[in-house]
Amino acid sequence: MSQQKPKISTSFSYETLEETLDIKPRAEGMSIGIPREIAFQENRIALTPDAVSVLINNGHQVVVEHNAGEASHFRDRDYSEAGAKIVYDRAEVFKAPVLVKVHPSLKKICPCCKWAS
Repeated sequence: MSQQKPKISTSFSYETLEETLDIKPRAEGMSIGIPREIAFQENRIALTPDAVSVLINNGHQVVVEHNAGEASHFRDRDYSEAGAKIVYDRAEVFKAPVLVKVHPSLKKICPCCKWAS
């Protein structure tokens, strides 16, 4: 009687597999406003177009004031390609419930804010 050795298939791998979590998107995202910085010698902007793209892909809405990133060498086109809405009215940016700024907000800068009155 001949004894046969069991064949071991090499068609599968014994390495562990990466686990991915299923994250369900929320039905409603945040509305985020990014105003143009008007403080003296302030050349920064709060979010880059790449960061705006991440927020848009996570279901949020981003409103950017016209020429907000010009001093940081980001154009309106960069933000619109990332998915942001470009607005020319500063008051419309400040209507967003979440504002992202570099310089602290002052009452004289945003008189249209709810908390400024």
